[in-house]
Amino acid sequence: MEITHAVLVRVATVWLQQNHTVVATEITTAVNEIPDAIGFKNYETTVVECKTSKTDFIRNSKKTHERGGYGVGNKRWFLVPKGLVSVDEVPEGWGLLEYRESGHVRGYYIKIIVAAPRQEGDFVRLRQERLMLISIARRALEAVSQVKPLTLGCEEEEEGTNE
Repeated sequence: MEITHAVLVRVATVWLQQNHTVVATEITTAVNEIPDAIGFKNYETTVVECKTSKTDFIRNSKKTHERGGYGVGNKRWFLVPKGLVSVDEVPEGWGLLEYRESGHVRGYYIKIIVAAPRQEGDFVRLRQERLMLISIARRALEAVSQVKPLTLGCEEEEEGTNE
């Protein structure tokens, strides 16, 4: 199986769901950052950026929200295929997760290579994350409002059918 970006995003989502209450993928933020996967838990947010090529990994470090420290997430990780990135290439403040396929039931392993340090949330980051959660909730409510209610098989009696 080819390790595509979509595969890594799915793996990141499953990994985040183990310890986070809400997990979303590719949500646009106020600073035009679109995290591949983000998990929310109490006062902690964890971002996972999935990279399948060295070029994409290097390009990510040049984004303005990365340089200025205004990105969302007080824990930030890169998820890459095994061997793509070395420890000394990981930017300060980021963790590194390696993905490799296996023959086991889950089909993959995730190994923590460098732990993501917890960054204290500043006002800008917390505001962005709150707006993102509101956006997620709004989208969920819109989706729910479009779902037709289920009936339980109970129909009202027609007039004049009293027995």
